[in-house]
Amino acid sequence: MDKQNIFKNIQGFFAIGYIYLIVLGIFNQTLLYTQLDVKILKYSSVLDILMTPISILTSSFLHLIIFSIIVFAVLFAPSYLAKRKNKSWIKKATKIEKDLTDEEAQKVLFGFFVALLAYALFGFFIGTGIGSGLKINKKLKKAEIEFNDKLEFVDNNSMQVNILEITSEYIFYLKPGNDKVIIAPINGNIKNIIDN
Repeated sequence: MDKQNIFKNIQGFFAIGYIYLIVLGIFNQTLLYTQLDVKILKYSSVLDILMTPISILTSSFLHLIIFSIIVFAVLFAPSYLAKRKNKSWIKKATKIEKDLTDEEAQKVLFGFFVALLAYALFGFFIGTGIGSGLKINKKLKKAEIEFNDKLEFVDNNSMQVNILEITSEYIFYLKPGNDKVIIAPINGNIKNIIDN
């Protein structure tokens, strides 16, 4: 396989992969905020939607490291394993036939790893969306929400809150004594956001 074809394949993989991530990001946010009675897409711009998967994957250092390792494995493991295609455990795991060339085996393994990545990402995005919503609801019912963030408004008033989400135009937060998510426009309303 020549370098130009490899580059085109990787470029196509990333384009389709990012569209897949955007769809998963939309599902993640919808599943999370529907549990809190918030129609998140109503308050999200196109830029917010495009940035959602990146925001979720980089929300913690652990997420970023795991995602980087998985992408690295998808890109480089197929060529490594294709050279060892005759090992019995590789044959069992991937259903590679004996008479495939290294190049053909690499294509089969690449498809296998991409499918594995797609399933893992689906589980991660859907699971964290549902799980985060359930966790916030549980804390709300038990009154265990911590109000460590601070909003300073343009009228110089301030309030201790729990910030759930910040989009390009809105901030979503909980305040003491209120179990409903408050959605406020940022422009012309909030001077400073102190997020802890």
